[in-house]
Amino acid sequence: ISSPRRISGQYQSLVPTRVADGRANPKTTFWRGFKNVEISDDFMKKDGNGNYIGGTELAPMSTTSDLTVAAKYSRSDKSLLFKLDMSSFMQY
Repeated sequence: ISSPRRISGQYQSLVPTRVADGRANPKTTFWRGFKNVEISDDFMKKDGNGNYIGGTELAPMSTTSDLTVAAKYSRSDKSLLFKLDMSSFMQY
């Protein structure tokens, strides 16, 4: 696995500064807003270990660190907001 410091070119801007210079990366929260979406009962079921089964997005999912932006995208009669807590740059 290459060091984050070796990432360059157009992808350099995607790497948080604290990762690129080797310092610890703080917890970061990202948001995703969906409009006209309902969660099915299956989505909220738990497996044998007590973890939610959930679901998956079929394509790359855009997110924002600004809750206000996500809320604008989800504005509808059936709004849904996902909160994604990332504690490591390896989760980005």
